[in-house]
Parts: sequence; structure tokens; C-alpha cells
Amino acid sequence: MTHSAFAARCGLFAVFVSLMLAGPHGAGAQDMDGPSFREVINLRSVANPQLAPDGGAVIFEVSAAEWEANRFDTELWLTRPGTAPQPLTNAPEGSSTQPRWSPDGRFVAFTSDRGEQTQLFVLPMDGGEVRQVTNVAEGVQQFRWAPDGMRIAFLRTDPQPDSVAQRNEQYGDFAIEDQYTRRTHLWMVDAAQVLAPSFTAECDSVGASCTAIPDPQRLTGGDSLTVTNFAWSPGGGRIAIEHKE
Repeated sequence: MTHSAFAARCGLFAVFVSLMLAGPHGAGAQDMDGPSFREVINLRSVANPQLAPDGGAVIFEVSAAEWEANRFDTELWLTRPGTAPQPLTNAPEGSSTQPRWSPDGRFVAFTSDRGEQTQLFVLPMDGGEVRQVTNVAEGVQQFRWAPDGMRIAFLRTDPQPDSVAQRNEQYGDFAIEDQYTRRTHLWMVDAAQVLAPSFTAECDSVGASCTAIPDPQRLTGGDSLTVTNFAWSPGGGRIAIEHKE
């Protein structure tokens, strides 16, 4: 981009900001008859569409303002040809994001911050309740289904060491240059039990009739790298990673 073009764009941006800040008393405001600020914020937005493996349905995110809670809520919706979109999730105190179909299309995995941390959940598409797959400190970031549809790999940031947590509690949260960096690593969870037809989320008095959340397996570690992206091989026997030091 040339200097003159850059300057022109900056000028247009400055004019736009000036008009916005001028409010209803700015130039030409008497001729404006558009939506109010609240009406604009109330507009729902759609993002992250995910096509089912058989092409017969689409799951997508819908974000809407919740004024009383002073936040934006994001939930998952489903649409099929010839039918109206319908909501799939409704987390009262959190959002549901990152929908991903299982390879056979029987489940949709997604992340939700309906607890203290963002965790991984699956939803059976033939009916049934949401099933929690992880319960890890620091929560789950991006994830991918294995080709076999039984395993899920995900990224997770390492917890703070106790020494750093104690220091922050005493002196406040701060960082020392080139001394300590929290790393993000690759983990995998075997979700076979959670996906089984016999899955039961409700426990009896002794906890014998419910399916336990599986323990994930760590695939990378150490302080020399941070994993930023990854992909399964077609056969599911290997995972390629992208990382930075």
C-alpha cells in the first residue's frame, strides 16, 4: 500500500470516528433514522458453520446479548434442508462453542464454559443429554476428533507452578521477562465410554451407576515448546503438530 493510500484510509477512518462520537447532534444527524444502539447490540450473529459428514445438516454458533448478565451468550443451533433452525444447547451461565461432528455424524463435540473452566462435551444427535468428556485444570482449547471417532485430541495450557501462584497471590499478577512462560501441550482422551449407549450421567448414592469422566493422556511435554496447532493422520496412528519455542 502506498503512503498516500494509507493516509487516505486513515483520513476516512478519522471522519467515521468523528461522526460516531458526534452523536445525534453531529452533521446530518437530523436526517438519520436508523436503529438505536441497543437495537444494533441486540442483533444476533451467526458464525462457525459445520456441515454434517453426510451433508444433511449444519450446526452453527449463534451469539446474542444478555443485558441482565452483561455478557454475550453463544449457543449451538442446528438446521436441516426444509426445516427452521433450532437451538441445540442452552448453558445458563456459559457459552457453547467450537462444534465439531464426529466422523460418523452420530455425535457433535463442543467446548463450553458452563463450569469453572472451558471443558469438552459431546451431544448425541439421535437424542439424549449432553455428556462431559473432560474435567481438566486450565480448560480445553482447540480439539480434533480422531478418524476412528473414539478419541479426541486437544490443546491444554499447563497450570501455574505453586511457586508462581504463591508469588502472584502475595505480590499480584506479574511476569518476569525471559524467566517463565506457561506452555500449551497436546493431550488425548479416549471417549469410548462416554460415547457408549450405556452411558449414564446420573449417579446413585454410591456412585456405581454413572460413567466416570475419562482421564486424558498427555502427548507432548516439556518447557522447550508450545503446541499451536495439530492434525490427525488419515489412519489415526499419528498426529502432526505445529509448535513454537
